[in-house]
Amino acid sequence: ELIPEANSKPDFIYKNKKYAIFCDGSVHDSLEKRKQDRIERDNLKYNAGYYVLTLRHDEDWMGKLNFLASF
Repeated sequence: ELIPEANSKPDFIYKNKKYAIFCDGSVHDSLEKRKQDRIERDNLKYNAGYYVLTLRHDEDWMGKLNFLASF
């Protein structure tokens, strides 16, 4: 779902808690794509008030998911 004020479309969104979750595969590894992702996610955070969680293909997802579950 598009969040218009951030011009962003997260992979998962929890509107009532204002969480946006991105699952980034290897296509997000290039420097240019990372810059684009950062702008989009900063817009979500600062323009729309969302907490942004990014799950990258090369990171420990369980640690991040446990952190999210603690809220």
